[in-house]
Amino acid sequence: CTFKSWKHFGFAGTKDRRGVTVQRVSAWRLRKEALKRAILNRLWDRQIRVSDLEFKHERIRLGDLGGNRFDVVLREVADADLETAKANFKHLQERPAFLNYFGLQRFGTQKIRTHEVGVALLRKEWMKAVRLILGDVSLLQEAHR
Repeated sequence: CTFKSWKHFGFAGTKDRRGVTVQRVSAWRLRKEALKRAILNRLWDRQIRVSDLEFKHERIRLGDLGGNRFDVVLREVADADLETAKANFKHLQERPAFLNYFGLQRFGTQKIRTHEVGVALLRKEWMKAVRLILGDVSLLQEAHR
């Protein structure tokens, strides 16, 4: 809709396509009026919203992130499981941070899904987790292949 190559746009990191996310994007040599026309175009993806426009001398580049913040939403959780989830979140809040080993953007391939790596990590099967990360499909059950 902007008639600009993707190379004119910069972003600091990738987003989870299934999440509701906010992303800072820079647009090189794109006037505000051209952006407004693009947003009003019938081909514009209505799920993309633009706000907080400002001029900066520098582009945003991959890796420019200063950190992430997550709001976790649990849906369709049984009452009994809710108390367990609350206890687990309380435990996480008492720690300064935790590593995110889960999510398609972290590890995995088309054949090896990240939950397989996550299960190995939770079971402290370190060699299996590393082999899965490296793509060893021989470790997967027949049903998953």
